[in-house]
Amino acid sequence: MGRGLSRLQKTILVTAYKIQQAEGRSPDTPTGADCYYREALVAHYGWTCQLHQTGDGKRCSPGGHHFSRAAIGERKYNAAMVALNRAVRRLEDRELVEWRCGLYGKWHGVILTTTGTEIARGLLAKQNGISAIA
Repeated sequence: MGRGLSRLQKTILVTAYKIQQAEGRSPDTPTGADCYYREALVAHYGWTCQLHQTGDGKRCSPGGHHFSRAAIGERKYNAAMVALNRAVRRLEDRELVEWRCGLYGKWHGVILTTTGTEIARGLLAKQNGISAIA
């Protein structure tokens, strides 16, 4: 593989891991994703998502991205989407994630593989200054 993970790839893995742990998801969970593209974009770029919160503490509908392209800028938005798609493809090539999309909805996301979960756990521990050995 040669090269390490990019900042965006690390963000995707850590975001997916946090959600996976919070929701008790596993790689064989049949529906949804550990990290939707929208969540990765918010975590990495700090964009504001224009979704109505459900109020029950659950994640909002994954359909669409709900970002203001006018506020972000069309070129910046498109460049971020290209970068996100490439990052996910490369993570999938390394067998760290599996790409998922909605059958009838407009959403894309990833689920962590077992190896991806281990790497994400280590990345999060490193971010928090904790030993990855638990």
